[in-house]
Amino acid sequence: MNHFALKHKRRRDGSVLSLVFLMVMPFLSTAQTSFIFSHTCLGAQTTLQAISPLADTAINSWKWDLDNNGTYELTGKIIINTFTSASTFSVKLLITPNFGLPDSTTQSITVYPLPTVDFRVDNLCALLPATYINLSSIASGSINTSLNSWDFNNDGSADQIGNDTVNYTCGIAGTYFSKLICTSDQGCSASS
Repeated sequence: MNHFALKHKRRRDGSVLSLVFLMVMPFLSTAQTSFIFSHTCLGAQTTLQAISPLADTAINSWKWDLDNNGTYELTGKIIINTFTSASTFSVKLLITPNFGLPDSTTQSITVYPLPTVDFRVDNLCALLPATYINLSSIASGSINTSLNSWDFNNDGSADQIGNDTVNYTCGIAGTYFSKLICTSDQGCSASS
């Protein structure tokens, strides 16, 4: 909210010597600036959105330091970034209003790793059950095996959900492409 004041000085005879118009502008203070962001998996786009009590028209700039190295890599109220490694990043937002002092905030954003998906197939013979064994791993956290999605004929539909070891009977002799999708405890998915 803007506040206005009118001050004046009068001469002894009552005439106005000077007239001063004061406008007090709002300014940002500590803890007023913040930002929100979407869940972050390695390789996925992360949306970050600045939050301020000031109207957008009262803000001159939003600057983002995505690795806390003192260099602002992106600008804008809402940005999209793809982090290139699974780690915890200290992200700083600096908001500069049209009038008043800048304000900043720093938050930690954790970028979660993707599973490294791998499996092997034992006893692969036409018209006999083959055993598919999940050999997937993840750098940190765990794989939610109840969400393992096996697509034995690579038609885009899950033939079986869950389990690390499953059996599937292939049809006639030929080449078959199978796919496994694994999801981490943080909701990050990868396939092979």
